Amino acid sequence: MRKYILWILLVVAIFAVAGMFVYLRSYTPIAVTSFSEYYQQLADQCKSSVSDGCCMTSVNTMSDGGYKLAEKDGKCAEGFSVNMFKCKGSYRWCEQNTGNNEPVISSQDISAGYYDSLSEKCAGSGCCLSSVDTMRTGGYEIAERGVCPQGFSVDMLRCKDSLQWCRISN
Repeated sequence: MRKYILWILLVVAIFAVAGMFVYLRSYTPIAVTSFSEYYQQLADQCKSSVSDGCCMTSVNTMSDGGYKLAEKDGKCAEGFSVNMFKCKGSYRWCEQNTGNNEPVISSQDISAGYYDSLSEKCAGSGCCLSSVDTMRTGGYEIAERGVCPQGFSVDMLRCKDSLQWCRISN
């Protein structure tokens, strides 16, 4: 009897160690940077953001480049263009033009596993799978409860089982 208990404890310990390993590999903390007061206030607001990882990435980028937030209407002063990451929670900031007046949209990679998990939820529905392919191609994220953050609009395929995603508003 005692032998079985030792084996059970050993198996439980192995699972616990394996679980910790998986958790630590999937947990990627956002680097905490010493920000000036302006950027620290933005970083503090990220804590309540839809996607704090994307939000903090945009704050880090803004801080590194000395960029300031775009106006509330999403525009910048003459000679500057709006930039942001193509993910929910990103701030919009103003960067000095580099010769053209087209807005530059930075891309933050979304893990392949994100789209794979969405595909699994489609349960073989062709329309749903096509919408996941569209999302993967465009780097879009799903619209939680059909709602997107400011600066994004809901999009979908025009078929029954399409998922809804957030794309940058024009």
